[in-house]
Amino acid sequence: MTPCSYTELIDAFMTCGIERVLRSYFGSDSCINSTRVLLEICRAYGLAADGFPVRTQVFSRAFMQRAHREGRLPEDHELRSWCAQPGVWSVGIGYGTPEMDATRWPGHLVLRAGRSYLIDATISQASRPARGIAMPDMLVIDAVPPEFWRGHGIVTADTPDGSWLRYEPDLGNTYYLHSPGWALRPGVEAAAYQEILVLLQTSGGLPATRRKEGAA
Repeated sequence: MTPCSYTELIDAFMTCGIERVLRSYFGSDSCINSTRVLLEICRAYGLAADGFPVRTQVFSRAFMQRAHREGRLPEDHELRSWCAQPGVWSVGIGYGTPEMDATRWPGHLVLRAGRSYLIDATISQASRPARGIAMPDMLVIDAVPPEFWRGHGIVTADTPDGSWLRYEPDLGNTYYLHSPGWALRPGVEAAAYQEILVLLQTSGGLPATRRKEGAA
């Protein structure tokens, strides 16, 4: 028997301000570090979870309104002309670019929690307020189909600002496993983990975990 359910833990994630702790340790694009911390939180509560590499596209409300009018998304060669219109914009995360620093991982990491939850702790990096895209601090998608975790298909989500997100699995892109941010370093990811545990118990109303102090 676990101290809490996935639903209870995710509700606490969304309501008690853990993003403030994550951002005090890591940048908004720190998908490896942030996912690793949330993974350890799930494990501390006896809940199965793991990192899951994806590619993500975010489309603004105006972008989707044009797509609905035309009944299609643009071809690659049309994207620049579409995005020349006010408010029509898209952002890709996890695709890499030729200009990317060689030390950076060309991917995006989310948390797979249980069989059906996708948790993106760094989706706010896609925010472009001047372009009509305002992402939440954290995004949770439920009822993700099993085939997605096996590397097939896509999952989508709408956000309150009218934007639309598209996730596709990127199973072979596992170099994040060798990143320092995945190593749960003392004073860094491990410290964020401990601070969030306390926050979940004091502000989120969750019980103490059964993991011994320092196990992270």
